[in-house]
Amino acid sequence: MENWPLSRQLLSRLGNVYNRVSLGLPYTDITAGFRVYRCDALREINLDEVEVVGYYWQTDMTQRMHWMGGHIVEEPITFHEREAGESKLSSTIFFESLKESTRRGIRHHMTQARTILRG
Repeated sequence: MENWPLSRQLLSRLGNVYNRVSLGLPYTDITAGFRVYRCDALREINLDEVEVVGYYWQTDMTQRMHWMGGHIVEEPITFHEREAGESKLSSTIFFESLKESTRRGIRHHMTQARTILRG
């Protein structure tokens, strides 16, 4: 992150840690907006079933790709602070994403617990 204010860096890092822990995903940047997908992987995901929109879409697609055993590679980049314009991330969008991650995280951990108990 280049020229990002500390508050934005912390929000990004904490959001990724929260998503990683709650959703059980091993990736560093779950919310990254730059992704490349193979066409066959997108067909397997069945995009008609994707209901989320906005910023949470990146997290949803990472989670779906991981669950189907897709090949995910993270390539570090330098992300520069925008020079013009304003972020579209509002508090409403932030809390919607937090709510969805929490809901899915609870479901994920409940499934894990049931699997262990059946064990």
